[in-house]
Amino acid sequence: MTYENDLLEHLKKYKRDSLKITSNGIWKNCPDREYEHILPNENRFMNILEPFREDFQFEKEKGEFKFRLDDLTHLNSSQAMGINLFYPFHFCEWYSPFLKALEIDSEPIKLSCFEKLMSDQTNVDVFIQGESGRRLLIEIKLKENGFGRANCKSTDYQSIFETLAQNLVGVIKEEYLKPEYLKKHYQLFRYLSFLSQHSSDIFCLIVPRRNEYFQKEISVIDNIVVHQQRRKVKIAYLEDIVNRLITDLQSHDRLLQHFISFKEKYIKF
Repeated sequence: MTYENDLLEHLKKYKRDSLKITSNGIWKNCPDREYEHILPNENRFMNILEPFREDFQFEKEKGEFKFRLDDLTHLNSSQAMGINLFYPFHFCEWYSPFLKALEIDSEPIKLSCFEKLMSDQTNVDVFIQGESGRRLLIEIKLKENGFGRANCKSTDYQSIFETLAQNLVGVIKEEYLKPEYLKKHYQLFRYLSFLSQHSSDIFCLIVPRRNEYFQKEISVIDNIVVHQQRRKVKIAYLEDIVNRLITDLQSHDRLLQHFISFKEKYIKF
């Protein structure tokens, strides 16, 4: 079986055994069919781990978060996993354990948010800006088999490429600054376009090591990024992040329980 299939089977069992939910939910694209790994809509906030569930639900319903949660009922949602991974630090306004787990130098943080819409309409899963001005752009993947490609027939990709190419000079090797590579690695190129040659900004990809499909994408990053800029692109494996957090949060009961639960949900299968 593939990683994606193993994950689905595990989450179905998690729903029954840990959440004690036996009813199935529907996917908006298939409203006449139920799926075991989808929660009924009335149980959607059960996809957020219990230690911070009430806090997140309260803030979401109060309007603190403007981003949409269309897939919150999906137990294999990367967005929900990203919330479970980062929300405790966002809520506590205590970021150093998270940055340490990513092996990124810590600094005081002046802004953190989910689903940050950048100037070119690129959507960043988690956005963190330090007092120094350094920006950390985090893309979180769980079940996906790669970055998004350029496949919208109504989009003028040539015009987009011309803009991206200017921003990518000195970041991407010159031989890859071609339209065919833009279309093939569209989402990745959009992220990398924020890493100017002289900035301290970092793009960080968080992905399970067990997701075998993403290993090819990681090799692409190694191939196309200019060597001197490679330190600005961080690959962080989910299993390592969570193990480091569990080790470092031993004296913080609530956070510790949260990440033990996170490991049970997303990793231990």
